[in-house]
Amino acid sequence: MIVKTPAIGIPNSEWKKRAVKFARSNPNIVKLDVVDLCYDCDRHHELLKIFDDGRIDYENSSYYKYSIENSKKNKEVAFKKIKNFKILYNSIKQGVFECPEDRLPIITEDGCRLDGSHKLTILDHIGCRETDVNIFLYDRVFSKKERKKIIADNVIFRKEIYSL
Repeated sequence: MIVKTPAIGIPNSEWKKRAVKFARSNPNIVKLDVVDLCYDCDRHHELLKIFDDGRIDYENSSYYKYSIENSKKNKEVAFKKIKNFKILYNSIKQGVFECPEDRLPIITEDGCRLDGSHKLTILDHIGCRETDVNIFLYDRVFSKKERKKIIADNVIFRKEIYSL
């Protein structure tokens, strides 16, 4: 199966919620190169480096700042996300993390990461080259008209935000 890469993160939306819900209950699993799936994960990589260095100055990270500014989350929620990210990182790094099929990272066929940015960035960070991902195919949920609009919006987003 061919998936457009690099895969990018996209904002939450109603179609994204529907796609994730469907993909989790109807997995379509393929093995893909991890690097191609982490295009825009710089703030995740920065936080992983902070973890590796044993630092706790999370407030200075772009991940924390993004959580506060762009997600409209308070400091407590941002720190909880960081704590959970660190727990996930440590469990994957130690080899004790097992990801069930319904929790695999979800990528659309046109290269939008719907879920799994943390897992994918961690795998990239620790040197894993390939991983199983759940590929969401638009035609399994959306009408032709809906698909056309979603994909067109994704193309615009890729160009405007990532210059792709």
